[in-house]
Amino acid sequence: EMKDIRYIIGCLLVWLVSCQQHEVVNSMEELAELTFKLDLADGDSRALVDGDYLDLVSVFIVDGNKNIVASQENITVANNATEVEVTFGKSYNLKRGLHTLMAVANHRTLTFTKNDYAALMGNQVHPTDGTDNISSKNTVQPLSLMKEIELHAGNNQIEGELVRTFARFRIEVKNNSGSFPLKINS
Repeated sequence: EMKDIRYIIGCLLVWLVSCQQHEVVNSMEELAELTFKLDLADGDSRALVDGDYLDLVSVFIVDGNKNIVASQENITVANNATEVEVTFGKSYNLKRGLHTLMAVANHRTLTFTKNDYAALMGNQVHPTDGTDNISSKNTVQPLSLMKEIELHAGNNQIEGELVRTFARFRIEVKNNSGSFPLKINS
């Protein structure tokens, strides 16, 4: 009779351990949802070309193996908005864990490659008018964000601020000499 009790207890322990292991594996596969609110770093709106409001937004979620696991591209933002909310529901099959969230805004006039992680990271600001002047007053100021996030099972809400990718400045030269000509070579 003592053997039977030990056998039953042993079977119960094996069953409990296997249930716990099975539960751990399943919990790692639980789906995550994400609502991401993008905002501008400062609230002073002047003009789109200065990067002071949003025009076009793309958001990418990259896993630890540098694979783009979800994206929403070319989201049009209207009415001089300074924020946008992007939602990744269950249909995106996001898994819980550590990810990198990458967002790019106002990339309508840029040469923008987004087909894989290496191409996405290799993007550069290129002129759109055939000159070497990337800060043309007609070039929309691109904005970006790269943020490490941890997704948990269920709903996740994250906020982030987009920042300018380059700065513009103006150099003015004025000839106050009156009689000496001024020549600028470059």
